[in-house]
Amino acid sequence: MMTDGTLDSAAAATLPIIDGPVTVPSPEETEKATAYLAEHWAGAVG
Repeated sequence: MMTDGTLDSAAAATLPIIDGPVTVPSPEETEKATAYLAEHWAGAVG
């Protein structure tokens, strides 16, 4: 968006600065999270 000139500068200025490595869950972690959400979603959101 920055390259295309379509970035909303005011909105971007409100975003927090992230200082640290990007962490991506493993396939196993993703599968566990998906199963957990499937089991608990209805109780959490009604």
